[in-house]
Amino acid sequence: MFRHVLCVYPYPRTSGSRTSFPPLGLEYVAAALRPHAERIEVINFRHERTPSTQPFLRPDTDLVCYSINWPLDLERIRDDINALPPGVMTILGGRTATEDPRYWLEACPHVNAVVCGDGEQAMAEIAAGRAWSEVAGLSYRGDDGRIMFNPPRANAPLDDQLMPARDLRRQSYYLTSKGVSTGIKMDKVAGSRGCPFNCKFCSFAVNPWGVRRPWTPRSAASIVREIEQIDADLIFFVDDVFTHQPDRVIEICDLLIAKKIRKHYIVNARLEIAKRPDVLRKMEPPTIYLPEHAVPLVERLLQVVSRLDRGRLPCELIGVRPGDEVELSRELVVTVVPTKHTVPSLGYLVWERRRKLKAEYQSLTGEQIRDLRLSGTDVTEERRIPILGYLGDTDPHGLDDNPIMYQARILIVEMTFVAPSHRKEKIHKHGHMHLDDFVERQERFQNELIIAGHFSTRCNEDQIRRMVERTFPAMLDGRLHVWL
Repeated sequence: MFRHVLCVYPYPRTSGSRTSFPPLGLEYVAAALRPHAERIEVINFRHERTPSTQPFLRPDTDLVCYSINWPLDLERIRDDINALPPGVMTILGGRTATEDPRYWLEACPHVNAVVCGDGEQAMAEIAAGRAWSEVAGLSYRGDDGRIMFNPPRANAPLDDQLMPARDLRRQSYYLTSKGVSTGIKMDKVAGSRGCPFNCKFCSFAVNPWGVRRPWTPRSAASIVREIEQIDADLIFFVDDVFTHQPDRVIEICDLLIAKKIRKHYIVNARLEIAKRPDVLRKMEPPTIYLPEHAVPLVERLLQVVSRLDRGRLPCELIGVRPGDEVELSRELVVTVVPTKHTVPSLGYLVWERRRKLKAEYQSLTGEQIRDLRLSGTDVTEERRIPILGYLGDTDPHGLDDNPIMYQARILIVEMTFVAPSHRKEKIHKHGHMHLDDFVERQERFQNELIIAGHFSTRCNEDQIRRMVERTFPAMLDGRLHVWL
């Protein structure tokens, strides 16, 4: 029985990091170790101030597991491993470690073993006391110091009863862009492993030993049971091909519908799923919010396209006008704002809603606040944080008439024209913005990220980048990004 286990994902956040995903494989390993450990911690360096294992070591730490998946920062990872106390059992896993276990055992004298391939079953066998010579896929130091290589572990399906140890997370995970959170909580699910196809371009078609991995699915019931326990709004399926068995996809969808589980999902699929319209119809028809005046026009457009395509385009069109609100979830709401273009146009602002204690009650004790709540008094008030502003076609009034846009964490905005020869007064007349409009307002932008797009084809991509970077050499302290 281990006393204190650390499961470490050793990749820190960088300035170019996008969404930080949960280390799902490491959480499976932690779950497999649960029966064999008194205490387990999962550490993701992308959410820690110091990318080092040292602050998390305890006097009773007796096992550290590293997940080395990517060929990045390998020298820093090696140095972090070599800084561990000699008496702590250290085991490495992950694709990059699997590709060259000899390197890690030679470069890191304190490393006891490298698990090659899937890690959860191998770690469970090690923790249960199985002889290391009998653990398939294990590379380790023998009694004489020589490096031993056991035969590869057979590819096995995920255990339907084993769920990732999500409760060990030290933080929630949100969809982010350039390190800025959108406020949308996300998670990952593994519904299968491997792929039934053999595409020549795919570098993951075979494992590091050159052996092709067959497709092994989990049961639909176990997948839905796991989703039922997840509180995230957005779920990424990590399956190489989620739609390989369309009937199984239908079974998953039917279970989700029966249990009234409403979330958003992102999956990998192949084009031939289009041959199964019965599967596609399981997807919930989208709800599209658009300017009120455009609803009948878009309805006619969809009817024409449906006639040409001989297929249905089910969706719900909802017209909105300035001042309207649309609830996305309990935490997120969208407000509609007016913009100025040659036709009626709108912008949108996504807010994060939080409940905070009212100012008049902040000096009270916890018991007094409890009593007020029990008496039916609402002791909290809603506060909103602007997290995403979006402006479509608009002249500068879209910004100036909606100053909250300057405060949104992320601002997506048009910058149609950039050349000095483009006449600003004519541009404004036709409901667009010029690069100079941003220069005039540069002190007002408090946004953490500004994404400028909708560039005119009068300039090519290189010209656009050159002119924007010449005007803003520091790109507004790195906050301005050109979307081409």
